[in-house]
Amino acid sequence: MNHWLMKSEPDAFSIDDLKRKKREPWDGVRNYQARNFMRDGMRPGDKVFFYHSNCAVPGIVGIAEVATDAYPDPSQFDPKSKYFDAGSSRDNPRWMLVDVKFVKKLKRTISLDELKGDPALEGMALLRKGNRLSVMPVEAEAYPRSRIALPRVRAGRKLAANAAGRHNASFLADSTPMSNANEKKQAGEAAIRYIEDGAIVGVGTGSTVAYFIDALADLKDRIQGAVSSSEQSTAHLKKLGIPVLDLNATGPLSIYIDGADECDGHKRLIKGGGAALTREKIVAAASDKFVCIIDSSKRVELLGKFPVPIEVIPMARSLIGREIVKLGGNPVWRDGVVTDNGNWIIDVHGWQITDPVGLE
Repeated sequence: MNHWLMKSEPDAFSIDDLKRKKREPWDGVRNYQARNFMRDGMRPGDKVFFYHSNCAVPGIVGIAEVATDAYPDPSQFDPKSKYFDAGSSRDNPRWMLVDVKFVKKLKRTISLDELKGDPALEGMALLRKGNRLSVMPVEAEAYPRSRIALPRVRAGRKLAANAAGRHNASFLADSTPMSNANEKKQAGEAAIRYIEDGAIVGVGTGSTVAYFIDALADLKDRIQGAVSSSEQSTAHLKKLGIPVLDLNATGPLSIYIDGADECDGHKRLIKGGGAALTREKIVAAASDKFVCIIDSSKRVELLGKFPVPIEVIPMARSLIGREIVKLGGNPVWRDGVVTDNGNWIIDVHGWQITDPVGLE
């Protein structure tokens, strides 16, 4: 079970509104990283800190729970909605949401000032300068139980990656008509057959990878451990008792398991959106084989509908942006997002990628 913090302005939708309705779709999210957290990270049963923002006393006011896997946000298709997105389609929806359900309202608000004053929460995503995300992960390790009756938690950063094509890769996908969650589960569990006794396993991140980690737990006594490319996966692996190892100490890896955001008919990929491009690629490059696990919704004829994320050194943002324009892309700085490496993210829109290896 993971933990999350979700912001809402009380004038628009408050903890009292959720208490009254009992369950509500978390619609209107139009930030790619927040979308990816819901799409790739959240699972039914995950706990949510409900946070009131843009009010007199911003802070955590209640507890909610993720009630569904992610599914397309209907408002993106409604021309009358302020969240309408003309570039999205029902065949390839751009925006996802989850339903959240009410658990409890706190007796008092745990204010933002109070959170800032707690040394145990240093590094919490909510408290990082410039962070304006409305949805973010919270690691279950350090939050004081005396304030909220949940496991100890502290904020962590979820990671994702970007890749345009790779040799020596295997792909597992399920196109049988079934729920998206079932497809992810089948793909994740199918990857277990690639794991050999004594292996050190490279592990990516995302909702499909989470199913793989669940299945890997049954083999934890037969492998040496895992090298993780995300803090979210690290927490999941440790929770299940799977040793997490440092890539510097392990040397080359025999196998890397990860998902993708798009996959064309030639098994070339776009991965990312969550801001861990560099680490994902490092672990993949250190591995002899990359097994990509996807559900059928990630299959496309032509790469590029999903914006290609690029990690850049902050001082080089404009320089890289100009070079992207020369290549026919529309660079959009993901304002407020800082990677675990202290860098920034540019999302490239408008590319129709016929030669991903050449472009990369």
